[in-house]
Amino acid sequence: MQSPAMHLATVSPRTEIISQLVRRLWTVLAERSTCSPETRKAATGTAEAPIGGAVAIAGSTLVTSGMVGVNPIKSVAVYMQTEQGLEHTATLAPEGVTDDLLFGASIAIAGNGSVCVGAPGANEGAGAVYHFVNHEGNWHGDVILSGDHESINATGLGTLVKSVGDDLVLAAGPGITPNIQPTAPPPPGKLVWARTGGGGSEILQVLDGESGGQPDIFAIGFDQSDSQLLVGTPIANGQAGGALAYELDPETMMWTKTGEIAGGDGDQIFGLVISMSGQTAAISAPASGMGQGTVRVASLDSETGEWTTSEPLKTGKEPPPLVSSGAVDCTEGIAGQFGCNNVDLLSFMTVEDLMGMSSRSQANDVWGWVDAETDREYALVGRNDGMAFVDVSDPANPVLKGNLPLTEGADPSTWRDVKVYADHAFIVADNAGQHGVQVFDLRHLREDTEEPVTFTEDALYDGIASAHNIVINEDTGFAYAVGSSGGGETCGGGLHMIDVRNPLTPEFAGCFADENTGRTGTGYSHDAQCVIYEGPDADHQGKEICFNSNETALSISDVTNKEEPVALSSAEYPNVEYAHQGWVTDDFEYFYMNDELDELQGKIVGTRTLIWDITDLDDPQLAREFVSENLSSDHNLYIQGNLMYQSNYLSGLRIFDISDRINPVEVGFFDTVPHGDDEPGFGG
Repeated sequence: MQSPAMHLATVSPRTEIISQLVRRLWTVLAERSTCSPETRKAATGTAEAPIGGAVAIAGSTLVTSGMVGVNPIKSVAVYMQTEQGLEHTATLAPEGVTDDLLFGASIAIAGNGSVCVGAPGANEGAGAVYHFVNHEGNWHGDVILSGDHESINATGLGTLVKSVGDDLVLAAGPGITPNIQPTAPPPPGKLVWARTGGGGSEILQVLDGESGGQPDIFAIGFDQSDSQLLVGTPIANGQAGGALAYELDPETMMWTKTGEIAGGDGDQIFGLVISMSGQTAAISAPASGMGQGTVRVASLDSETGEWTTSEPLKTGKEPPPLVSSGAVDCTEGIAGQFGCNNVDLLSFMTVEDLMGMSSRSQANDVWGWVDAETDREYALVGRNDGMAFVDVSDPANPVLKGNLPLTEGADPSTWRDVKVYADHAFIVADNAGQHGVQVFDLRHLREDTEEPVTFTEDALYDGIASAHNIVINEDTGFAYAVGSSGGGETCGGGLHMIDVRNPLTPEFAGCFADENTGRTGTGYSHDAQCVIYEGPDADHQGKEICFNSNETALSISDVTNKEEPVALSSAEYPNVEYAHQGWVTDDFEYFYMNDELDELQGKIVGTRTLIWDITDLDDPQLAREFVSENLSSDHNLYIQGNLMYQSNYLSGLRIFDISDRINPVEVGFFDTVPHGDDEPGFGG
């Protein structure tokens, strides 16, 4: 993402591509199919037995099931090619099948006509693979692989399966379960190599990504051709991705790692989808180019045994590169490179201008600091590989002051978040390993230097490892890490409370999580706002109240007593997909919240903002679902007086007048993504 460095009131959109891939990778996998030119009669599913999500074809047999997340799938339909076309001949389903097994998420047909079916939701998300054999028109099947087997220990086994020959199968358990919110971070992936047969299955080998326990989504994409196997590791190498290469020993029937294929310059999530033919493979990197995606062709040199990759494929429709710019007025809907209305461009800095360490660098967050001693204003701009500090006192001529790299030993991350208290910045990163909370004394920025400085943190709080976000109540001096994971006291992903009144010596203060909310029932908070409440509800005036966006609901809590925080209420809403973030009006009467996935999932046509009446904190009411004419996915919003500033993915900054609280009116915009259409999705 690239976004303009403007006044501090402007909040740029962040890209959460990895998060959406983790939540939605099943869609990519379920849509893989093989076509037959001899099909003359279409197959049609029913509400009870949907088809068309996963599909496989071999010879005269076609097998298909519904799409995970769209249909409640629990059966697989078998069709045979006849002179009249495709005829439905059987329905495969294990005894007692339920929706949560996700039976049919993946399908493979062996050379002998038997069928392997993935059920990644089985065994409480560990997953399973079923094997069905046709005996003279009667199909019989059973579990052949269980993800919770002690020699496998996988999550989501059966997310992708592939038959090899008559009686061999490769089955992926990538560490995530389709359509189920993953643990944060997800465990390392596994790829199981097994033999099927009448005498029962035999586990030959279990491959992993050799990531040392770090999340890698190993095997979410893989393919095999003859004696060669390529397995994707799309979030390795700082989310640039990669693939591991293996060769099969025909005597031992074991796979041996022969090398690695790294993503090319600028690739993101390389290795998500892999398709092989002989010694050639096509490998996708769908998050490259601000979500535009790339594909590279990898070729095996039979003499050296090394894989080489091509330049990325071109579509001929690549957006023009964004370039640095000074002030440009918004005239006739255009300011320089950007679409606009009532918002002028003051300056634009590229990621390279912000000391991005490589072509894979991306910006992901921005916050502000005003130095009370000098009255100078600064933008704190997060990147996946560090934090840039920009003096924007003269917004038409921003000056880069320096860079704070990520914590030593931590991993680059798509998500970095920063807040400010008492002239100190507090910085977290999600899915970044042992990152902790970096504390940086912003008064270092007063130093007059000719060149940008590479800074080091002044303190490091290690009570957490990774966190998606950090919230600070500047009136109390308490910080709240949310979405904590990977080590330390995660508080279920809820509020990890930190006393930062002495900024250089942060101290753990307590946990809060409303277990009635969140996709996994742990009270996971994706974002929050914590305030001293001065609203109309007399029962709670003067208390420290947090408004938490908890994936499935709005959660309101009283955290005045850090040792005994109290859940005041929670409220759900129609067509919920992912309660993401929100902000309270200055009069404490309304809370505006966004749902990040509702537009993309087709639940809502137009950018939806949820407007909550919070005049009674114990019983919040949804006052209105405001849907704008713009179609893009929303991300973050902030309120200043009677103006709401939304930072949305493909439509950039949107400004609404909320003088009439339940009837927002758009009064300006600045489209930070000048190429393409404003539509649901996570580019920008």
